[in-house]
Amino acid sequence: MDGGSNSQDVVLSHEKAPLLSSTKVDTATDRSIQATQPSAEPVIRTYLWRWIVLIIYSVVSISVNLVWISSAPIADIMTCYYDVSVFWVNGLSEVYMLMYLIALFPIVWLLDKYGLRLTMILGAGFNAAGAALKVAGTGSNYFWITMFGQTLAGLSDVFIWTAGPLLSEVWFPSRERATATAIGTAISVQSGVLLGLGLTPFIVHSDLSLQFAVCGNTTIPPFANPGETKEWSDFIFSRLLYFNIGVAALSLLAFIFTLIAFHNAPPTPPSISRKLESEHKQSTGFQQFKEFLITTLGAFKNVHFVLYMIVASIILAMACTMESVINEIVHPFFPDYDEQIGYLGITAQATSIVAMFAAGIVLDWTKAFYAMNLFVCVLSVVCVVAWAVLILFQTNFYLLYIPAVLLGLSMASFLAVAYEYAIEMTYPLPEGTSAGLINAGSQLFSIVIITIMSYFNSVHMESVGLWFIVGITALGCLITIFVKPKLRRVNIEKKQ
Repeated sequence: MDGGSNSQDVVLSHEKAPLLSSTKVDTATDRSIQATQPSAEPVIRTYLWRWIVLIIYSVVSISVNLVWISSAPIADIMTCYYDVSVFWVNGLSEVYMLMYLIALFPIVWLLDKYGLRLTMILGAGFNAAGAALKVAGTGSNYFWITMFGQTLAGLSDVFIWTAGPLLSEVWFPSRERATATAIGTAISVQSGVLLGLGLTPFIVHSDLSLQFAVCGNTTIPPFANPGETKEWSDFIFSRLLYFNIGVAALSLLAFIFTLIAFHNAPPTPPSISRKLESEHKQSTGFQQFKEFLITTLGAFKNVHFVLYMIVASIILAMACTMESVINEIVHPFFPDYDEQIGYLGITAQATSIVAMFAAGIVLDWTKAFYAMNLFVCVLSVVCVVAWAVLILFQTNFYLLYIPAVLLGLSMASFLAVAYEYAIEMTYPLPEGTSAGLINAGSQLFSIVIITIMSYFNSVHMESVGLWFIVGITALGCLITIFVKPKLRRVNIEKKQ
């Protein structure tokens, strides 16, 4: 039951939204209200519909990340089928990062002004449109349509990522916020990535010998005759079409669910901090936009937040890099384990989902933000060092599963902590702003780190690339030692 021993789930009829609710009344406040208005309703209440809202958000997030990562596991097939360079295939993923940096501030302002429902409808809508365009771009001559569709879906990612922490604040009580954030902004993301890494190569597979004959030799004419080339191209078209239609259907369903059942906010706030924040927002129009800019820029006056934004950007960028270029990191040292490298990444993703959920629950119970943040950072450094050593010494490949799984656990736990910790530092700054700034930093760092790693691989300096990963992760861990801010939102809840 929600709200302690005095709470019970009831069906309420409210003039704004007849939602299932679980009543929670602050004892002192309730006595004061009853003294003057015996029939008054409690001012703090949680609604069972919050879980429906969270599920819808998670489904949209899964579909967004499935669209994002789907090209990465079949990059060799995509370059061959569409007859484009690896640069353009990698661009299908990197366009998400670019769109985030371009569209962040307008979308954060939109979220702050109009709330969750409009933001989610736009995000789910852009994703559904992008996925539909990728169906239209399935033909081998229509890569530009695929790129345009991916760009639209990349814009949706900005809406969805920035909305997650605000959803937790608007719908969930303080004892459930970290868990909700972990489910919505961490577990759903990793689930989408996991589905993409697992389903795409399973559905869109290729005869490697025929693929090499068709596209694998650029210095002399291909070995495949025109009939074999057409046979291979038609087969890839059919498999890619099946996959794109499936993803588009999921994205469309997520959009429909958002239109029908996603509410902007519950009739009454779920926590004291949310109630105070809602009452504080009274300005409208240009004045509200001016206040938004002032508060956003004011975040950079918070030393703890600035340091933590650097830490979070580094750790989240490292997680993104490991997902994107794990094959480039491991393959030069274990060239005969291509298929197993894929399983290695999938295993790390699967275990990270468990870690995120556990981290959210522990954080809700303890509110030990600093201790958990420092623990997962140190664990990440230890795992990255072990990862580098095992690869460089080319020991048994299957030993890599140990640091890979632990690294997934640690970085996933960090993802579950990061957004809530940032909100605690910057409260009452809008939740989407702190999350958006962290995400923007991580996208920028991801582009830089992936570019550096690609350079090291291109000049056959893979070992230097491995130690670069170790060094930058250790830098993030060192900085986090000095980030120990006041938990502003937790303190407000304790005072009530």
